[in-house]
Amino acid sequence: MKIRNWYTIGIVLLCSAWSILVAQKPGPYGHLEILPDEQEAYVQLANMRVSQETGAPLALYKVDYPLRPDTPRNMAWQYLRENSEQLKLKDDLSDLQFSSLRETPGGYHVRFQQYLNGYPVYQGNLVVNINRQNRVTLVMNSYKPLARLDRAAPAISLSQADGIARDYLQIKGRLNFEKQETVVYYQNRQTRLVHKISLVPAEHLIADWEILVDAMTGEIIKVADRSVYTPTTGRGRVFDPDPLTRAGAFYQAGGQFGDNGDNDTDSLVAQIVWRDLLDIEFYNNLYHLEGPYAFIQDFEGPFNGLFSRPDSIWNFTRSPNAFEAANVYYHIDRSMRYINDTLNFNLMPFQYTTGVQVDPHGLNGDDNSHYISSTGQIAWGEGGVDDSEDEDVILHELGHGIHDWITNGNLSQVTGLSEGCGDYWAVSYNRSRGFWLPSQPQYNWVFQWDGHNEFWSGRITNYSATYPGGLTGVIHTDGQIWASTLMQIWDDIGRTACDENFLEALSMLNGGSNQEDAAQAFIEADVALHGGANLVPIEYWFTQRGYQVTIPLIGPVAPADFSAYSDFNTPTSIHLIWEDPVYLANGDTLLPGDFQILLQRDGALIDTLPAGIEDYTDTGLNDGQFYEYAIYAKLNSNGMQSPLVHSSWIAGGSPVPMAPQAVAIANLVSQIKFNWHNPAANIDGTAMDDFAGVYLYRNDELFATFSRSSADTARLDSAIVSSPG
Repeated sequence: MKIRNWYTIGIVLLCSAWSILVAQKPGPYGHLEILPDEQEAYVQLANMRVSQETGAPLALYKVDYPLRPDTPRNMAWQYLRENSEQLKLKDDLSDLQFSSLRETPGGYHVRFQQYLNGYPVYQGNLVVNINRQNRVTLVMNSYKPLARLDRAAPAISLSQADGIARDYLQIKGRLNFEKQETVVYYQNRQTRLVHKISLVPAEHLIADWEILVDAMTGEIIKVADRSVYTPTTGRGRVFDPDPLTRAGAFYQAGGQFGDNGDNDTDSLVAQIVWRDLLDIEFYNNLYHLEGPYAFIQDFEGPFNGLFSRPDSIWNFTRSPNAFEAANVYYHIDRSMRYINDTLNFNLMPFQYTTGVQVDPHGLNGDDNSHYISSTGQIAWGEGGVDDSEDEDVILHELGHGIHDWITNGNLSQVTGLSEGCGDYWAVSYNRSRGFWLPSQPQYNWVFQWDGHNEFWSGRITNYSATYPGGLTGVIHTDGQIWASTLMQIWDDIGRTACDENFLEALSMLNGGSNQEDAAQAFIEADVALHGGANLVPIEYWFTQRGYQVTIPLIGPVAPADFSAYSDFNTPTSIHLIWEDPVYLANGDTLLPGDFQILLQRDGALIDTLPAGIEDYTDTGLNDGQFYEYAIYAKLNSNGMQSPLVHSSWIAGGSPVPMAPQAVAIANLVSQIKFNWHNPAANIDGTAMDDFAGVYLYRNDELFATFSRSSADTARLDSAIVSSPG
């Protein structure tokens, strides 16, 4: 049967709810914003979030307050009258006005606005949420009980305030929207009459501007861009990791794989690849290589510009300077995302709040590059092969920044430590790409494209000198001992574990740390992050390279396959199961009499068990409440502990059912028939015992309700409704 195409049908469970979380990023106009601290200090008390300033509840949860059946609006007024003292409202509610009513499948949401001397109070509103059983479930309260106005007549007109706002922003061109309104602004026990100016420019400073101007003095007290920004992804052509590595070629002076004065060759262009340039900014009608992790700037000569684009595509070969800008942005952004999002180290420059500030053409074009500790910025020179064309040079300099930021400004060059760190960070990425085999010399090279040519010899990570006898006093040479040792460990334990240990170890050091200090910190890092699972190869390579290190006591590996479960049959308990460890972190056998198992619920210890039990029932819980569990093993002899393993569950199982399946629609001329398969379980896979029915939606609006009972769980179902229109 053909379905009429002027509407769409959706079918959902009566007790289901969906929400969407949209990742957002800061807007491009932070330098113009004036944002007073409007967060009200509070304490959490039972089912309330209470203002420390006024004692009024800012939020009430699980209210379950019964109301006399009436219209939703009248029921909400009833609740406010009967609870005005608790909410810190006026007894007669004379300063509140009904604002809006919204009906949803779950009930009614009634909003009220506070007024003072006839003016709306900025962000002074309440929401009373009522379910379909006529009970208040949740209340949000932003009423300002301490707001007082000494003067109610503004000294500055709305048009004057509008002019003040425009002058501040230097608005140019036409507007898409503008509005002026006088409101009462309360903050930190101070009440002001202000003019709220809303401006949405169409050509310049395109944003949703809200400016609050004091109606008595003309002072601007708040400027905010209220736009909700979503990330922009650009595209750019880059070397990844570098042309010689991708081609598997040696440098050819004067040939196809040579620099040739920064000129293109067919072979070099063939190694350029397209990559996404994530989270770049768009403002003033241009796309800019500015993101949360990388930020192109032009702070050093030769001052070639920022290479912003009218479109989001950086389509360049290596000769134009814009190529290096996209190349640097891509590699800095990717490496910083890897640190923060993959390895979960919260690491950013401490000298500023943007992404890593970088100049792809700096040092007046000299054949050098540098990280600047004072400013936290990085710049690359252009002599020989442009440094910012080589991922190794880009990440080497970033390695210095990582060292500086993770030690809060205590980068150390004692025994060439930071030079070795930069070399390691560059080669760790290059080697992870898998282009070179261990049998090839380039497997151990640093600066694959920029070095090992007629300009300079580059560096290596199979440097044979040992510590400390092989130190020369030249930091770039001595750093190769540290980088070479780490890459030997890298080959044995893998990139992720080695990079994690590297970052964790650096965070333990200071400005006087040497390579041996870093080696001991690396060992401590493996114990902290991996329970010492990698200490055998780590100790071997550090000892082989001359570092005098001490291996700490070894703990057990973590319990395995830890899981929690509860359903409607056990609404006040959760059953936990796991497998006891049988090895220490170094691989030695662990016997049952050697350790205990400890269990935590929501961060607190709930029981200590002997080995061999491998299951536990936690009782006395609240039906429908979410619980987080952790388990670990602890040695009886020395107290060494395994890493924690986590699991979580809802007592009684999830209250949210799965969606109906196999939905089908048939047109019966004047009626429509719907067929579907009712769910048998909740979204966590637990059996469902409280199936109540389904909602039918048309064009996202509730169209019909079909009541059902538990007996209808998991069965084929159908319903017939009149055809609309």
